[in-house]
Amino acid sequence: MRRAQRCLIWLVLALVIGLTMATPAAAHAVLIESNPAAGATIERAPSTITLRFNEPVSLTWLRLLDGDGTEITPASPAQARDAVVTLTPPDSLSRGWYVLSFRVVSLDSHPVSGSIAFHVGEVAEGIERPRVANEAATSHMVSALAWILRALRYGGILLAAGLAMQLALDGLGDVIKRRIIRALRITGTAAIMAGILEVGLVGATLAGDELAGIFRAEAWRLGASGSLGQSIGLALLGIVTATIAAGRNGRPEARLIATGGATIALVSVAVTGHASSAQPTWLVAAMIVIHAATAAFWLGALWPLLLSLRLEPTTVAAERLRIFSRQAVVPLLWLLASALLLAIIQLSRPGALVETDYGLLLLAKIGAVLGLLALASLNRWRLVPRLGRGEARAAHALKATIAIEFAVFAIVIALTAGLGVMTPPRALPAAPATIVRDLADGDIKVTLQMSPGHPGRNRVTLEFDTSDEVPRTPHEIRLRWSLPTSNIEPLERMLIPQGDQRYATSDVTVPIAGDWQFEIVLWRDLFTKSSLVTRIRVTP
Repeated sequence: MRRAQRCLIWLVLALVIGLTMATPAAAHAVLIESNPAAGATIERAPSTITLRFNEPVSLTWLRLLDGDGTEITPASPAQARDAVVTLTPPDSLSRGWYVLSFRVVSLDSHPVSGSIAFHVGEVAEGIERPRVANEAATSHMVSALAWILRALRYGGILLAAGLAMQLALDGLGDVIKRRIIRALRITGTAAIMAGILEVGLVGATLAGDELAGIFRAEAWRLGASGSLGQSIGLALLGIVTATIAAGRNGRPEARLIATGGATIALVSVAVTGHASSAQPTWLVAAMIVIHAATAAFWLGALWPLLLSLRLEPTTVAAERLRIFSRQAVVPLLWLLASALLLAIIQLSRPGALVETDYGLLLLAKIGAVLGLLALASLNRWRLVPRLGRGEARAAHALKATIAIEFAVFAIVIALTAGLGVMTPPRALPAAPATIVRDLADGDIKVTLQMSPGHPGRNRVTLEFDTSDEVPRTPHEIRLRWSLPTSNIEPLERMLIPQGDQRYATSDVTVPIAGDWQFEIVLWRDLFTKSSLVTRIRVTP
């Protein structure tokens, strides 16, 4: 039986590490709008440049470069306020291409970087648009290490807090108390060490140095300056307080202080991560702490119960298990209720549970929790009554199921750490809208589709009615768009055949919002021209 338990535990650990190595960090903060828009051509230099993200961010750096790659000193330092980053460029911006390169930090302390390019004045012939960098991808090794450290931090905090809760209860023997205190020190130290390493790793990633940057002081400064640093500070305070108080467990005030330290450590979980930004903030933060506290109560009880089965008479162990089964009912209800509320807030709609990576990972966690509930039910309704009747095999079976519960808890915590670095559906930018216009001119009927219909680069598709007498291969189809109210002269692009009377281009850059005039120019041959005009309101 013991050999089987060891094999199962090693198998679970391998599964957790395998999941970690196979899955890189998911999306975090997303740039949803810039002004000027990416690729835009604007008449005069902008007074301010803004970047808007889908969630609040903090700024690491923001650089404005000209077409030659020379950095331009701004008129005033860049600022980040909530989800908007603002830069005031100098008044001396002349005609030409410019690149704005940025690096910000999302709510879960993940770095997000990228660049946008825009042009001031009329684009000169032969001048190519500069290439811009997309978000730098974090290596699989760094992503895996970050996930492991986060899981160790979560697991250490939950187990240490749960053990502190158990010490606050009466009725534990001296031998069991000493072993619980030893376990509290070990798990608390592991949580603190994992958190400290996580700060350095996140800081190195923010600095763009990956793993090697962890040895630089700047990486530690960056890592500690965000919400992760605050979270680790609270966890350190709470765990140290609980550990010191646990050493004086014989005093009633020491039990109270240990419980307070455990609470502080649990609050640290709610300080950072995507869930902490959900609205209403006070309710979500309370649900996170309740969820963590009830999970800690369950996890922290497993070690004393296992010790009781090994060290105490069968009758005493059976009574402890019966008491825990009764005590766990209310915390379990709070655990499930808080989990349901957090899932509703994070998913925002039921379909996201099966349509998004976040939802699928949450489903995996739900499956693991259902496994824990099944084991708990087996213990309460089958094995504990048998243990109370003095059956020796029941004690061995209970030891095995509790060991399995530890292993399944490890999976749940690893999946929770994964959810912590993924953008929940509620924070994802809205799907691009498609603007549709049906146009007709004599024998020509065409449907125009434009997506996403916002300032910046858009895709335009034309689909002609197959019953029309439009040539299968017209000489040329061009799209022109202008904004007369703002004195923006027509921009023009040629549409590329897509087959089956469909033509498209993905290079329709709309610099600003407004009521734009779109004109389809169709050359049937060198001498026959048709024109269809419509207006489209482009919204921010």
